[in-house]
Formats: sequence, C-alpha cells, structure tokens
Amino acid sequence: MKSIVKKTLLLAIFLSAASVLFAQSGNSLIDKGIAEFKSGKYSTSLTYFRDVVIDSNQREYHSDAYFWIAKSYIALRQLDNAEENLEFFILNYPDHPFYQEALYQKGRLMFLQNDYENCILESYNFLEKYPDSPYASNAYFWTAESLYALGRLEEAESLYTHIIYTFPSSYKVESANYRLSMIEQKYREESLVELLKLTHEEYLKSIEEFQVREKTYENALDSYQKKLSLIDGDGDNSQGSRTLSLELLDLQTEIRNKDNEIMALKRKIAELEYRLTTAESRAAEAAEAAKIIEVNPETAVVKTETEKIEDIIVEPEKSDSDILSSDDKIKLLELKTRAQEVKSFYLKYLSNVGN
Repeated sequence: MKSIVKKTLLLAIFLSAASVLFAQSGNSLIDKGIAEFKSGKYSTSLTYFRDVVIDSNQREYHSDAYFWIAKSYIALRQLDNAEENLEFFILNYPDHPFYQEALYQKGRLMFLQNDYENCILESYNFLEKYPDSPYASNAYFWTAESLYALGRLEEAESLYTHIIYTFPSSYKVESANYRLSMIEQKYREESLVELLKLTHEEYLKSIEEFQVREKTYENALDSYQKKLSLIDGDGDNSQGSRTLSLELLDLQTEIRNKDNEIMALKRKIAELEYRLTTAESRAAEAAEAAKIIEVNPETAVVKTETEKIEDIIVEPEKSDSDILSSDDKIKLLELKTRAQEVKSFYLKYLSNVGN
C-alpha cells in the first residue's frame, strides 16, 4: 500500500515537473522567435513559432505564436499566409493583449495586398475603436496611402497633414511630408499638362487659321492682278498704285503678325515640354530613393520597410493632339514660304511701279 502511494506521488511530481518544463520550453520558443524576428530573420522566426503551434502541450502559447506567424509572413510578403493566420488570431483570441495591434495589422495587410478600399474601411474601424492607440498615426498613414493610390489626392492630402500636426513625434511624419511634396508636384504637373494641351490646341488652331488666311491672300493676289491690268489699261497708274500699295502693306502686316504669333507659340510649347520632362525626371528620382519608415510602438524599434512605394508620378499619356507632328511642322514651313513668296512678289511689283 505504501509502495502504491509512493509511486503515485512520484508520478504526480513528474507530471508537474514535465508541465513546468513544457511551459518553459514554449515560452523559450516564443522568445527566440521574437528575437529572430527583430533581427530580420523572419524565416527562422517562423520555425520557432510553428514548433509552438504544432505542439498540443504548448496550447497556452498558441495565441502568441499565431500572432507572430502572421507578422512574420507579412514581413516575408507572403500575404495570403499572413491573412490566414491573422484572421485566425482575431477570430479566436479577442481578449489577447496583441488583439489591438492585430486589427491595425489587418488594415495594413489590406494595403499591401492592394485592396485599398478595404484598407480604408479596416483602418477606419480600428481608429473608431482605438482612437488613442499607439498605432493611430500608422493607421491614418495607411488610410492616406490608400487614398493616394486611388487617386483621391485631396482626401489623402488632408490625412497626411493631420498626421504631421496631430502626431508630430510619429515616425510617419517624414513619410507624410514626402507624400505632401509629391501631391504638390502632381498638382503642378497636372496643371502643366493641361496648359501644354491647351497651348498645342492653340498652336494647331493658329496653323488652321493661317491656312485660311493664306487662301485669302491668294484670292487677294488674283484680285490685285486684275486691278493692275485695269489700271494699266486705263493709263491711270498713280492712284491705282497708291491704293494697291496700301493694301499690300496691310497684307504684309497680317503675314508678319501671324508669323510672330506662331513663333511665340512654338517657343512656349518648347518651354512647357522642357519643364514637364524635368518635373517627371525629378519625381522619378525621388520615388526611387524614397522608403517608408515604420515604428513598432511596443518596442520603439525603427525599421525601414522593404516594400517599394507605388509609382508616385504617373506620366501623362500623350495623344496625337498633344504633340505637333513632323507633318504639321513641314506644313507650317510650306505655308510660311508661300506667304513670303506672295510678299516678295508684291514688293518687287511695287518697286517696278515706282520706277
């Protein structure tokens, strides 16, 4: 009897010691996984967290493991796996200390998946529930980024400004300032593109008008030649020559004015094209060098995210009506040449009449 009692006590002590040993092992695995995660060794950290999940004796630490598995997958950009584990954590552990961050990470994950509408929705719900969260500035930032990606620049601009003035110590302030400068440049470029388009339209309109004028000049030439024939036939050359001279001066003035107008438009278009090309080049260089900086509020460890910012400056598509073609330029030169020929003809004629 005493032997049985002794064996029972020994078994109880053994099971108790084993339980403590397993618990220490689970906690140790989580700690090691977190250490590897903070060192940027995300694949290695996953092995530790998975070891916890597959061990039924470590059930006490399953919640922590699932949370860190999701974050590790996010860091590795294995976004579908991250979503699966994050949703499992949120659904099964609503009272966990990491639950608040998990909701924030869900909104951020939506952005990384290019699901901008749902990112805005999830981030809004998070901020409604936790307005004073240490992740609030980050949630506002991903909302602003989603708005920016959707082309809703005014709304994005408002949120970036809110981050700068409401969370001046946030690590997102630098990125928000950068985005504001990109939005301002985008506004300038859009204005410049519109101005360039209008200028080209004005240029082509001037060419068309010049063609009409040139036809008028040709008709006027026929009329003047007929008048000259009548004047020569009547023998009254003096008065007819003076009248014709005045009309020719008006014609020369119109040709000169139109020529100056078209040349001014050409210079203006060339200047606008140069400014637009320069702006696009600078924006592309800025986008290449830019990186988003994110802070982990729990550990106050700053890290540079590896995701590349989407194209900030979208180069405007150039249609046929936006660019003066080579044919247009050749046609313009031909028109100018023909107009000059008309002018030269009359100048020569007047010179002969004067003699």
